[in-house]
Amino acid sequence: MSETTRETCLESLKTAFDVADEAYVYAVSSEAPQEQQDTLYTAKLKAEKLYLKAVESSLFEDKPEVDALTQHLDAAIKKAKDSLNHLESIAKIIEAIAKILEWAGKLVPYFL
Repeated sequence: MSETTRETCLESLKTAFDVADEAYVYAVSSEAPQEQQDTLYTAKLKAEKLYLKAVESSLFEDKPEVDALTQHLDAAIKKAKDSLNHLESIAKIIEAIAKILEWAGKLVPYFL
């Protein structure tokens, strides 16, 4: 499937989902009969499911791009975890220094 066709299909499915969602929200806010609300809610769920399936299949058609993106995200997550560990180490050092200063503050009156 060409890129343009795929994008057009995804846009159409997204529009269908948005319209179904708006119709359901309007039915709820205008206090439409429960049966109508239920029907619109079911239509909304079906449109959402169809759209998400299309997005998923579209993503997996471009497997090399997905793999590259996954690797990039994994590297970013690892870097963030390393930074977090580093910050936690710094926080422990600062906490220890604060305790030392607290004790030093308590000892100052004995030396004056």
